[in-house]
Formats: sequence, structure tokens, C-alpha cells
Amino acid sequence: MNGLVRFRNNLQWATTLPLFRRPGLTIERRRFTDQRPLMPQIERWRSWSMQLTLSGTRYVSYGDRSFCQAPTSLVLTSPQIDPMRIRYLPGATTDWLNLTWTNDGWQHFLNQHPQFNQRHAYLIKDAVRSPLLAVRYVPPPALHAARQLITIAALPEAPPATLENAATTFLALLSALDFQTTLNGYAPTQAQSVEKAQALMMKNLERPPSISQLASTLHISPRQLQRDFLACTGLSPLSYLQMLRLSEANMLLASTNLPIGTIASRLGYASAAHFSAAFRRLYDCTPRQIREYDDDLMLEAVMEEAHGCSN
Repeated sequence: MNGLVRFRNNLQWATTLPLFRRPGLTIERRRFTDQRPLMPQIERWRSWSMQLTLSGTRYVSYGDRSFCQAPTSLVLTSPQIDPMRIRYLPGATTDWLNLTWTNDGWQHFLNQHPQFNQRHAYLIKDAVRSPLLAVRYVPPPALHAARQLITIAALPEAPPATLENAATTFLALLSALDFQTTLNGYAPTQAQSVEKAQALMMKNLERPPSISQLASTLHISPRQLQRDFLACTGLSPLSYLQMLRLSEANMLLASTNLPIGTIASRLGYASAAHFSAAFRRLYDCTPRQIREYDDDLMLEAVMEEAHGCSN
């Protein structure tokens, strides 16, 4: 089922699309568009979860701490006591996968992936005393597996075994990742400069401002802007801009018929070749392959690959 909610005179809209379900685990694709910065949404994260941001950016505050969910970031959370205040990058569609476990489902995941459990034993144990929030960026194979899962789940009659294999492959790749430490968050003053810079980038993807231009507009030094970005996102301003452009490209490739060259130009790339090379480095596939996922033969290949990876 596909749920759609519109509110605030269509300045904001949200969708939730179930992708996969097994006892103790639900995987959903969620999308939120915010045309202007309004009041934050209040959410309660009461389950073990992982959230993989595909495009856009979310700003999450809890207690006196905040963090930024940039494209390709993965957040691991235990059940949270305090409510979360969430805002979205204005003018962008923020798209993310939400994996939610029950307590029994989470224990089953840990039993299925004992190495993940061993590597993170100290974080998981402390989550009973202090709720866990940890974040890292996801490498290309896991992003590719996420795309496969989305593609297969979108089939009118996706074979259950194929969908199960795609989800199992995706979970296995996530379980291979390391979360080094809990999230400390960043200061409000850092958040202000970074969020304003990110909004300027989003508004000018075709001709993005330089770091010096952004810093001048924000009345801070380029070095301070670099430090603030690293504190808030773990990325440099240029790396964040690259993630933002490529995640927007990924969405346009999957949801429109715009030529690849037009998308490259719209997002500020000098050539389609330059764009394709950058896209492949991040997503482990070419823009043309994303387009070909709509073709029956490519869908068969995707299903075969998902089946093969799980064996």
C-alpha cells in the first residue's frame, strides 16, 4: 500500500511505501517534501531501527543535541525515551529507508549476524542505560542493494522468494558495517551556518556557489564553514554538495524521463561522462542502468542478482 498525506496547503507532503515485512522486521520507504522551513515534526522512535537517507537531508534534535542525516548516511537507534524534533531541507524531497525491529526481531537479527553483535556489543549493552544513536555513511554495495530492494518491491507481483533474497542481501551488507561510537551531536551555532549553506546549495544545484561565496554570504570564514560542516555532517562542504547532487540525480533518473545529459546539466556537471563517472563511484552502477531497471529484461537480471547474492 502507498500512503499519501498532504497538509499545510501542499507546502509539505509525505508518503510511506511498505517494501518488505517479516516477523519482527518492517522495511519502508518514506519520502517527505518541505517547500519552506516550518515547524519541526515530532516523532517518537520507540524501536530498534536503521534509517538510510537516499536523498535530501533531515535535521534531528533530541534533548540538547542535534545531528544531520545527509544523503547515504545510516543511523542506528535503540528505543528512545525523549521525542525527536525533525526538520527537512527546504525545497528538496527527502527520501529514506526505515528499518524497524521489534525487540524479538532485533535479537533475531543479532543472532543471524553474530559478528555485528560482537563488534557492537558495548554499544548495544549501554543502550539499556543510555539510548543509542550512531551514524555512518554507507558504501556503494549497500546503496546498490537498497536500489535492488526498491526495484523488486515495486513489481506488481514480486515473487516472495526474490523479495526475501533482496532483503536478506541488503541486511547482510548493513550488518557488515561498523558504528564506532554514539552520536554526540553539534552546537546550535554550527547548525545555523550549515543549514543555511545547505539550503543555498539546494537552490543552486545547476550553478552551486563556491565555499568562499557561501562563507561570505554567511559572514563566516571558509575555514569555519569547513569545520562546521565536518561537525554537523562528517563531510566537507564539497563532499556534501556531491552527495546532494548525485542523490537528486538518482531520484530524477528513477522518477522522470529526462535525458541523462539534461540531468547532468541541471545538476551542474560539465558533461554527461563526468556525471556518469561520479554516479558510478557512489552507487556502484551507471545512470543508464538505473533507467534500465524499468525494462523487463533488466528486472529479470536484478532478480537473478539478488537471488545469487543471497546464496
